[in-house]
Amino acid sequence: MARNVRKEIKQPDAFQTAGARGMAWLESHAALILAAGAAVLLAGAAAWGWRYWSAKTQEKAAISYMLAQEAKGPQEVEALRRTALAYPKTRAGILARLELAEKLREGGQLPGAEQEYRILLGSSAAVPMDQELAQRGLASVLEAQGKCPEAIAIWREILGRGSLVSQEDLYLAIAGCQEKAGSLQEAAKTLEEFS
Repeated sequence: MARNVRKEIKQPDAFQTAGARGMAWLESHAALILAAGAAVLLAGAAAWGWRYWSAKTQEKAAISYMLAQEAKGPQEVEALRRTALAYPKTRAGILARLELAEKLREGGQLPGAEQEYRILLGSSAAVPMDQELAQRGLASVLEAQGKCPEAIAIWREILGRGSLVSQEDLYLAIAGCQEKAGSLQEAAKTLEEFS
């Protein structure tokens, strides 16, 4: 019986057999394993590189926006425009464009302000609040240009979707525009709707 135990001990067990098979498989697929490892490393390096580049771009955009806000007068408008053009997909670039459009509107440059608001509305980087602010600004510019029906349509769209800011000023703006257009009954209905 002692001889049988010795023979069994000398024979490879399940662990040794599985290990030998695993090593044989690794040796036969070494090129594939190396290629897969290199691909994983390359993908990791690319992801790290993209995150690093994105963070640096955000940082540069924030600095550019901050410097634009420090400028005064026409230099401020140009600095905001440069920031908005150079960094259109960043948070700072979106804020710079919103501020640029507002400055142009305040300065009476209504076509320029309208263009900036429309660019913002077409931006995929703008968050819902940015979109609403751009819509409100665009409607104000359109009203100032005497395009009340277009402005009212935008204000109504915001009301229909649910305003993120407030609804009171939208009703008052709609009623004011309707009054300017001579639709006093429509203005009264809007104010009734508001109340």
